[in-house]
Amino acid sequence: MKIALRQEDSCSVLEVEGSIDPHNFAVLKAGLTKLLQNGKNRIVLHIKDSDDLSPDVIRELAILDVFARELSGK
Repeated sequence: MKIALRQEDSCSVLEVEGSIDPHNFAVLKAGLTKLLQNGKNRIVLHIKDSDDLSPDVIRELAILDVFARELSGK
């Protein structure tokens, strides 16, 4: 899994390339959490070339989306 972060206008774009296994997701979640803690609550998550996302990964991403919405972002 490769991760690249860039800033566009008022949002952060986090590009993820490759498969997301449980270990990789822990790294991705830590990065997203850090962005949220730093006040970056407008995040676009672009997942490229991932064959299959497990239901657990989707559920965790949905929870992070709720946190961002509570911080007035998407």
